[in-house]
This record gives sequence, C-alpha cells and structure tokens, in this order.
Amino acid sequence: MFEDRLARSLRETGEELAPRDLTGLVNGGVADGRKRRRRRNTAVVGGSAALALVAVGGALVPSLLSTAKADGVAGPAARPSMSLTAHAKPAAGPDRSAQMIDTLKRLLPGGAKITDASGRWYLPGGQLLAPNAALVYDDGHGASQIEVELTHNPPNATNQPGCANPAYTPNDVCHTYRLPGGGRLLIDQGYEYPAKGTGTKDWHATLIKADGSQIDVDEWNSAAEKGSPVTRATPPLSAGQLRTLVTSTAWQPLLAALPVPKPVRAPGGYGPDGATIVKTINMLLPRSVRGLHADTEDGYAQEQLADGHFGVGLIGVNVQHFDPNDPSLISQLYSGATVLPDGSRLAVRQEPAEKGGSGAVQWVVDLLRPSGERVVAMEFNAPRQGAAADRAQPVLSIEELRVLVTNPVWTKLG
Repeated sequence: MFEDRLARSLRETGEELAPRDLTGLVNGGVADGRKRRRRRNTAVVGGSAALALVAVGGALVPSLLSTAKADGVAGPAARPSMSLTAHAKPAAGPDRSAQMIDTLKRLLPGGAKITDASGRWYLPGGQLLAPNAALVYDDGHGASQIEVELTHNPPNATNQPGCANPAYTPNDVCHTYRLPGGGRLLIDQGYEYPAKGTGTKDWHATLIKADGSQIDVDEWNSAAEKGSPVTRATPPLSAGQLRTLVTSTAWQPLLAALPVPKPVRAPGGYGPDGATIVKTINMLLPRSVRGLHADTEDGYAQEQLADGHFGVGLIGVNVQHFDPNDPSLISQLYSGATVLPDGSRLAVRQEPAEKGGSGAVQWVVDLLRPSGERVVAMEFNAPRQGAAADRAQPVLSIEELRVLVTNPVWTKLG
C-alpha cells in the first residue's frame, strides 16, 4: 500500500508516480484512528511532486508495485499491505530483494512452514528503492502473513513512533521505548480496523534509529492482511519476539545500502502542523460545539465533536498544496464541483461511511483554491471510523462544514 512515507519520499526526490483512479481513493475516509503511520491518508496527484496526501483512507493501485519471488522469478503485484517508502536509486546498486527475504526468514523462530515468500528492492523501472519482504509463516497454529520494510529518513526529519490516541484505537495495546544509542521503538498490538476491535489482528513494530534508518514489521493472524479469514487467535510473534526481530543487527547491511535522502525542503512538508490545524478547527466551531480527543500529525487533525445533544461525532481536516491546473486532478476530484466567485472549486458529498458502522454516514467538503491550497474536511455521525452511529446526523450541518472549510483563515496556515 502506498502510504505517508512514499508520498514524502517522492516529494523529496521529485519523482513522479500517478495513481490510476483518484476519485476512488479520495472517496475513502478519515482514518480509523492513527493506526500506525498510514491509516488516514491516500495519495493523490498534485503540487510540485507526484503525490500528496489528504485525510482520507485508501491505497494506490497495487499493480504499480512488483515483487521478486524467493526463487528469483518475478512475482505478481505486491500485496496492498505495509507502507512503502521510495528512495532515489544509488549508482549501480544491486537488487537486494533476495537478501531481504533471506534475512527475514533467518530471524523468525524455526520449525515453521514458510510459503509465498516475496521481496522487493526497487520499484518497477529501477528508479526508486522500496525495500520490502513478505511471507506466510505457519508454526502449526495457523498461517500468518509477516512483512518487513526498510527506509531511511531525511537528516532533518523529526518523526518519532508514537501510540495513537486511545479514543480512536480503544482496542490496541501500544508502548514506546527509548533504546540505548538514541533509538526509539514502538510496539502496537491491535487490529487491522482498530475501531471495530474484531476480525484480523495487526501487530506492528517500528524502530527508528539515531541515524534515521527505520525498520517496520507487521504480522497478522491471517494469511494476508486483507481478504483472508482469521486463522489463529493472535499473530505468532509475541511483543518480545517482535522487538528482537526489529532490533536485530542482521538488518544493518541492508540499511547501510540505503542512500540517505536529501533533507526535506521544509519541516512539516505535509502541510501545517496538526496542532495548528486542530486549533483552527476549534476556533471555527459554533459556540455550542466543543472538540474532544484531538489526534494530529503534519497536515492533518481529527477530533470528536459534541454539541450537548445525544452522541458525539468525528471530524478530520487536511490542509495541503496541490497543482490547481492539473487536468486529471480537476476532472477526477472536482467534476461537478461548484466554482466559487474567486475561482475556487468546492465539492460536497454525503454518503454512507466508507469503513462501515451501523447507521454511520460521512460528509465531505473539499475545497481547492486557485493558489493550490486544498482544505478537505470529513465528518461522521460516529465517534470514530468503523464504529456505529452515535447520533442521527454529524454534529455540524453540511452548511456549517462548508463555512468551516471555506474560511480564509486556512490560507494563513501554509
């Protein structure tokens, strides 16, 4: 699955990679809480680079990826699973996809059956690095997909692994650790859809080392992240085993082969920092409405809304810059949109909640200004995505949501 770090990497390297169906991606949903680093974002074309993120769920077309099988034969498109980070290709660098697979296999507990092993070092075309390995591991208690990804953060990056706000991931068990040498470790034992707290479990570990290199490992209690039945009560590796796997020095030769990306052009490259966005949301709310349990990251903020009546809702706002002259962006995302007097395009949608939940609906107001500033707000009549409706309608009316999104104060945040 193309995620946050892929978009950031492409912006930094200037590479271009376009999704094939922007409309379907943008019709996703505000993320199911901050489930790892990927849940609430989808990629769309715009700006000076190919990808930028909005506060909606989804993934890029899996056929844009390719993998190598363990025997070296080219495999099918990569599973739409873990986040993907791309790096500029180093000069004459070898393909290390087989080494990715072998390292993952060697670090897993022995005696299990391993099938469907696949690895990737380069994206198709060989211009970008995207190290990844995945396999199905069966220790006799049920098959589990296990996947690893490597990346190297820019020298001035400030991202650190952090647990989500429990209001949005109430069923997760999450801990962070500061390691000797300056590394930061996160271990999150939760679900593929955190708000539901049922179905496929997704246990995840992230290690960000002091030099910026990063290792991510995911394991599921099913043979695939999505579209596969649960095969066991929990994923096979305990929290301690996840920690051992992700902190192993066996990854160091592969990490050392990754080039260090250029410094990001500006901190908070996704857009304004999330704390500023949530402060702006609260400033624009009607007096009778208050925000609860804010959850933020660069370019995005979400919080629950309460108006004193029965039940709470959820709002998420993303602020970013796009290319307002991109014909594919305009045709796919703003077809039928209202053109405002200043030339801004305003799209409004009212639809069932994309992630489900009994009676849940989502309202979307999407504004693209002639300057390229984009403000997208999504609102739900449920406290988190995937949960059942907590009230008949979202807290803000569609008109109040439109007033919030079109307020000129957003133009001062860029």
